[in-house]
Amino acid sequence: MTQKLKIFIILIAVSLYGTQNVFSKEKAPESGKAINKYNLRVNPIGLLADTFLLLNFDIGVNGKLTLGPELGISAFFDDGVVERGELLGVHANYYFSNRIDDAWLLGFSAGYLHKTVAPLLAKKPANLSGISISSTAGYQWIWKSGFNIILGLGLGYSSLPKTATAKDFAGANEEVKVPNAGLRGLGVFSLGYAF
Repeated sequence: MTQKLKIFIILIAVSLYGTQNVFSKEKAPESGKAINKYNLRVNPIGLLADTFLLLNFDIGVNGKLTLGPELGISAFFDDGVVERGELLGVHANYYFSNRIDDAWLLGFSAGYLHKTVAPLLAKKPANLSGISISSTAGYQWIWKSGFNIILGLGLGYSSLPKTATAKDFAGANEEVKVPNAGLRGLGVFSLGYAF
């Protein structure tokens, strides 16, 4: 067997072993029960209610904590104001029993927020950037298939101003209301798939 072939076989074996560990379930320290390491979630109510899509990818850090990226995209028209926005941040969940299991949990998110806000017939929208943070509490139900639901309540804060100045077609400044600026209550309803 040549040296290159031996190295190639070792690399394949290490890669397969690493892949098996990445996607295998861990055991809960207390019960020895297999627990999921990943959970991909979406907020469908936000998408239906005000065209806001929020995606989370939870990655198990230890037996009670997940941490992962959060991505939000919004585009809606309300009260004569057109708003488009993007959110890029991190989200953590602390589970009071095993992570990504039937359990009470606390969630925390922080991220960078960018929005454009303008009256319906605007020449130049207001471009706004800021920080968004939120804290939630809720309960997660998970089925053997991996399908899961989280329901909860919380508070959110956006550092964006409550009003902004955009230019109308005539070039005049027009003051517009910025949706979801400042402190607000939150409802949580997410659907996910854990693996």
